[in-house]
Parts: sequence; C-alpha cells; structure tokens
Amino acid sequence: LRRARLRRRLRLFLGLFFFGRLRRLLRLRLGRLLGLHRLGPGDVLNFTLFETNEDKPTEAVIGPDGRVSYLQAENIMATGLTIDELRAKFNEELGKYYRNPLTIITPVTYRSKRYIVLGSVTAGGVFFMDRPMTVIEAVARAGGLESGLHEQGTVELADLTRSFLARKQQRVPVDFERLFQRG
Repeated sequence: LRRARLRRRLRLFLGLFFFGRLRRLLRLRLGRLLGLHRLGPGDVLNFTLFETNEDKPTEAVIGPDGRVSYLQAENIMATGLTIDELRAKFNEELGKYYRNPLTIITPVTYRSKRYIVLGSVTAGGVFFMDRPMTVIEAVARAGGLESGLHEQGTVELADLTRSFLARKQQRVPVDFERLFQRG
C-alpha cells in the first residue's frame, strides 16, 4: 500500500515536473520575446553599440541605486524598465554623441529578484528568481521536500498542513498539502 502511494506520488511529481518544464520554457521564451522582465539592482547586462568602433560587448551591472552606465550615457535609471525601454533611453542619450546610435542590450543574468525557502527541504536558502516560477518549481530548486525512513518505508518530513508562503511580509493562502499531493 505504501509503495503504491509512493509510486503514485513519484508519477505525479514527474508528470508535474515535465509539464511544468514545458510550460516554464514557453513562458520564458514568450517573456523574452515580449520583453516583459522588469530590470532591477543586481541584473547583469551586455552592452554593444552597433556598427561603431565600440562594437565589443561591455558587461555592466545595475547598481544598488538602480542606475547603469555605458560609454557617455551615465547613470541611466534602469530599475523598473524592460530591455526595450532601457535601449530607447540609451539610444536617446547616446544620440548626443553618435549619429543614429543603435544600442544592443542583452541580459546576462537576472539577479534582482530573490526568494527564500526555509524548513524541511533538502537545501534551503536564498535563490535568484531568473524567470517566472511556480511554488513547486521553487521547492524543487531547493532540492525538494526532505524525506526519511520509517518502518522500512520512505516518509516526507515536511509538515505541509503548517507550511506557508509569505510575500511582502504577508501570508499568502496556499494549500500545500493539496498542492504537493494532488497537484
């Protein structure tokens, strides 16, 4: 009976894992195509000025104050902007020094959004949210729920009935037991 339950949980987890990966991949591609990610402090960007002597990529980090500089365009506010909006700002500012500049901005890593996983997970801690993510994906990135042995069987050590999700110091209602056992 326990092995059957474990097999069902494993099949459910694997099904959610692969379906979640497909959905995440589609969301990630669409988000990048539409430029929906908002930049913030800590994000790393590659800058290139097209068809000039400055065509070698330059890596820049958005500072804690939300500003970034490239060539003569200094201290441009990047926080809260998409890549396209930031590109327009740089093209406008560099237009004072170059004729019809075309700034190419490529994200290297997104490090402005973080989340913390604590409790009965394999490897809790602080993780960077480099894309939109579900709760299950966040727990999976933390190594999944801890398990232990009891009477020659594997049991989950996490107390899902008392688990909670907090966002901006407010509890968000999530039924973790239902989420992890039924999807």
